[in-house]
Amino acid sequence: MKHTLAWLDMKTGKATIDYRPVHTNTMTNEVEYIPPKKRVY
Repeated sequence: MKHTLAWLDMKTGKATIDYRPVHTNTMTNEVEYIPPKKRVY
């Protein structure tokens, strides 16, 4: 699993794409992590 990140340089018009891992923890103990499920269409 990964997040896709994109930046646009307004001066050159160049787009940069990068990735970062998905965090599997929450920012508080009041919210429980919900694991991903298989997509079914």
